Amino acid sequence: MRFRQIRRVALGGLLTLGCEASPPSVGPDDALPAGTLGAAELGASHGGGRAGLAGGLGPGGAFVDARVRTAEAMIVEERYEEALATMNEAIAERPEHGQFHYVRGNALGHLDRDKDALIAYAKAIELDDRDFRAHGAVATMTAHGLGDLEGSIESFQRALKIEPGFGVGHYGLGVVLLQLGRSEAALEALENAYSLMGSSPDVLFALSRAKAQNGDLDGAADAGRKSVDLEPGPEGVDLRLAYARILSARGDNQLAAEQLEKTAALAPKNAALQIEVVRALLDIDRASLALPIVETLAISHPKEIAVLINHGRVLAALGRLDGRDGALARFEVARAAKPGVHGAHHYAVKALVRANRCSAAKKALAVFKRTRPPEPQLTKTRALLRGC
Repeated sequence: MRFRQIRRVALGGLLTLGCEASPPSVGPDDALPAGTLGAAELGASHGGGRAGLAGGLGPGGAFVDARVRTAEAMIVEERYEEALATMNEAIAERPEHGQFHYVRGNALGHLDRDKDALIAYAKAIELDDRDFRAHGAVATMTAHGLGDLEGSIESFQRALKIEPGFGVGHYGLGVVLLQLGRSEAALEALENAYSLMGSSPDVLFALSRAKAQNGDLDGAADAGRKSVDLEPGPEGVDLRLAYARILSARGDNQLAAEQLEKTAALAPKNAALQIEVVRALLDIDRASLALPIVETLAISHPKEIAVLINHGRVLAALGRLDGRDGALARFEVARAAKPGVHGAHHYAVKALVRANRCSAAKKALAVFKRTRPPEPQLTKTRALLRGC
């Protein structure tokens, strides 16, 4: 588990932010999965929250061996194997030194060796039960490496009992509580984190979501704006996208559109991000702004299902249904490439209903039924025909 990924892993509901800024995706086929087509840009390294988990002074201001500082510097420079080797050598000389095991765990975590990292952290705690950073690292790894959110809470609380000023601990706890839907408790934890780490874009990002989940869209927008101000470039595109979603939830569609256009411009080669921008623009009825983005994607990724579907959605929103370059043709190409693709059927029916072409919409629904879709999806698509 790379700590720098926690922002996206922990806040996977990036686009909805706990408020109804955007209806849920019809299915997985109208969005590109993480890690696809340049989506790695969304995992770019950031400072703030993760830095406290990967380095710093020893607990309680204890003496820090020079090799600890060396290994931590290597981790910051993404030289994880070298950091691991440095700590292995140090442990061979002084196996009783807890900080060596803690930093070794950090290196292992960055190498995605989660279970080995947990063993290293456990050893650090065995040697020094007051090492709040090790408890925090166990909590983080348990939550985001092993997926045991509930199981992580006790370790976070233990770390914070030892050191109430452990900002990263408050942040990590707040993120877990957000994922568990405990929005009020999450907000309290994240406000504590903000008071200790106010300059962290990660904390502001999480705080923004917590405020939105608690119905405070103005506060969410304020925190979102501050996070964008701290990371205005390509490294902060996820922050800007989330901020735009909050603005649209608050009814500030013009401002949201401006932020979405900036988001797209900051990462032009990130197809996954571009698709999310297109979807967000469609949600605020800005199909004309989405068109040049999706047309560029259609050239660079002509066979991608998500591109085909969203290209069709944009064309349908602009009233361009028919012909070789129309929305229905885009949906048909997607269906032909992947017959069971739910989104292509759903949006084809939706486009036809909106155009008052009820007979054609019913035929499209019948075609969808023959693919034997999951009942919830079929029910959702069938509901579109209520207006016919």
